[in-house]
Amino acid sequence: MCDDLIPEIPPVPPKIVEAINDRKLAVFIGAGVSRLVGCIGWDELARNLVNCCYGFKLIDLGERESLCESKDHKKTITICYNLLNTKGHREAFFEQMRDALKGNGSIPNIYDDIYKLRGLFITTNADMLFDRIYTSNIIYKEEDFVPKMIAQFIKVCSKKGTVKCLNTKTRRHKEHKKDTGDEYQIKRK
Repeated sequence: MCDDLIPEIPPVPPKIVEAINDRKLAVFIGAGVSRLVGCIGWDELARNLVNCCYGFKLIDLGERESLCESKDHKKTITICYNLLNTKGHREAFFEQMRDALKGNGSIPNIYDDIYKLRGLFITTNADMLFDRIYTSNIIYKEEDFVPKMIAQFIKVCSKKGTVKCLNTKTRRHKEHKKDTGDEYQIKRK
């Protein structure tokens, strides 16, 4: 009967072990990981921003209820940003964002365990808790992307420790030449 129990930590599938050993493992780190380290979700952030706008009397009770009921959190956050920014409370918006993304230091940081996988880590998460571990290995950071240039970054390929940029003229790092289509070794510090 005990043999039928699910193990607390299941064995790692052989294909994943093989990908790790062959340095071909790619791990996408999504919003669920940020939630595990104590960051709040977009729904709670939107609600907090709506309450912030209400506290500054930028919206009335009916507008507050309507915005809180919205399931389009990105739209709600954008509305709140525009209200707070145009009415002189821009810093209140960023304070809410910082609070949302700081995590909870009292819980285990899953990023420490993920790092042990020795893979290529991909994330669009906004929290900086990921960066704490991977500082010297981050290939692209927020400051690398200029909004007008994002459309020119059509494709980035990663294989065997190289990054291929189809339009490197928009990149500002020393390790990139200006020739289109060249491959470059990833700089590791």
